[in-house]
Amino acid sequence: MVRIGIIGCGAIARKRHAPACAAHARTQLVGFADASVERAREMAEQYGCRAYESIEAMLSDAGIEAVCVCVPEQFHEDVVLKCFAAGKHVLLEKPMAMNVEESERIVEAWKKAGTRLMIAFSQRFYEEHILAARLLREGSLGKAISFRSYLSNPGVEYAVYGADREFYDKRLKNIGGVMSNVGCHRIDLIRYIFDTEYDSVFAFTPALNKRFSDGSLIDREDHAMLTLKLENGVCGTLFTSWCNYGAPDVGTEIFCERGVIRTYDGEGVRVYRKDGGVTEYAVAHTQEDVDGFGVVNSFLDSMADGVQTCVTGYDGLICMRVLDAVERSNREGRWVLVAHENE
Repeated sequence: MVRIGIIGCGAIARKRHAPACAAHARTQLVGFADASVERAREMAEQYGCRAYESIEAMLSDAGIEAVCVCVPEQFHEDVVLKCFAAGKHVLLEKPMAMNVEESERIVEAWKKAGTRLMIAFSQRFYEEHILAARLLREGSLGKAISFRSYLSNPGVEYAVYGADREFYDKRLKNIGGVMSNVGCHRIDLIRYIFDTEYDSVFAFTPALNKRFSDGSLIDREDHAMLTLKLENGVCGTLFTSWCNYGAPDVGTEIFCERGVIRTYDGEGVRVYRKDGGVTEYAVAHTQEDVDGFGVVNSFLDSMADGVQTCVTGYDGLICMRVLDAVERSNREGRWVLVAHENE
């Protein structure tokens, strides 16, 4: 039985990591650590396990083999390096870090530690996306030509704290903008579906609506509008926003030589063929699917089986290099090549 600890007791730990770890048949949730000991105690009481007085106390517990790191990304590098120094395997919430430099230091420490590192890109595990990737690779629609992907929500403050007027005053420094908070999911997903790397990006990433409590616009993007070129020649667009206050805005469309694949997150996949035929693929979802447990279960399975994770620190670093190119493109108003240094 693999023993697991959770560092960070915020919303993502409460909604996803803790219940997924507690329900997994081949691992044991041992305890929680958080900057707030009281919050760790509340979680520990809920799950009938231990609250550690500090992160260091948890990492010094030789009985814990792996940890889920659920702290804000400003603290990822510091916490993950401590985990590796203690010989722990790590499931790290996205994005990997605040920037490429921090991500590179994490990867270097991971390689030296010889432990496992998985980044929690949960959308690879949605049944719609797995099916879309399979349909594309089967080739019945011919080669992919282009794509359009979109993913928006009303903002992280609504998902976590409700409409807190001072949210961005207090927390923006910890989380980055909408690209690192939301868009990174689609950056990884597009790379997964098309099984190729990014070539270049042209980006416009403004702040249009989110404001500090004094009424001024936040100093990071709340929208991102990207044009992306992949190394296999496929091109496409990505739209993401923190300012969708109405209907769900989730989906990906893949335009191929002989038809179109459309995914509707949570609702299935439709294929529209050039000859007029339409095939609808219904996807059955368990409550665990709805709650996004797939990414956690994949990590826990890899731990129980003693194998490498299907998403690694390299995948996280590649995503951060794309985000860096996005930032530079927006700043300089031009196409920017995505860095591909040897990992």
